[in-house]
Amino acid sequence: MTPELGEASWCLANHLWYVTRVKQIACTVIVLGLVGQATSASADLGALSAMYGGTVSRVDGNREWQPSLWFDVTWAAIGPLHPGGYVHLLGESFPLDNPGVGGGLTIQLRFDIKKLRVNGAFNTGYLNNVAVREEREGAWNISAFAGLGYAFLSWMAFEVRFRWMRYFRLSDGPDRAWTPEGGLVFFIP
Repeated sequence: MTPELGEASWCLANHLWYVTRVKQIACTVIVLGLVGQATSASADLGALSAMYGGTVSRVDGNREWQPSLWFDVTWAAIGPLHPGGYVHLLGESFPLDNPGVGGGLTIQLRFDIKKLRVNGAFNTGYLNNVAVREEREGAWNISAFAGLGYAFLSWMAFEVRFRWMRYFRLSDGPDRAWTPEGGLVFFIP
């Protein structure tokens, strides 16, 4: 087998693997959306979230922690499906020094189980101030998070989220990061 054929077959196999995963994720989102329509008891028109946490990534083999402030606004489109947008501030050091600003689009699934609020999302956008060696750079990213909240008022809940991010087009920095965060969610009646 020639090197060109080997590389071409590897590229095709890699492409097919990604296509299969995208189909699985799409089917899962559709099924959860349909199930959620039956189980979503919320009459909320939308939600506004404010989360604070720490983003951790590996830079040159060392963990790099950066403060993260995340705001999102979503509206209830169909059942538990909440599309919207977000703004993300990533600081150089705690509490939130010299923040870089980014933002993008979010698609969230929100479910209510009595006072528990379960949330999952897929996000894509641009983020500034990502730690790369001694510098900071901007990067396109995709991310996903899972959250669990408790509605202590009919219009407000405390929520804890864990977010995973994948960075693209960084010169020599981390390709992914994790963010544990917590904050308040305000429901738009």
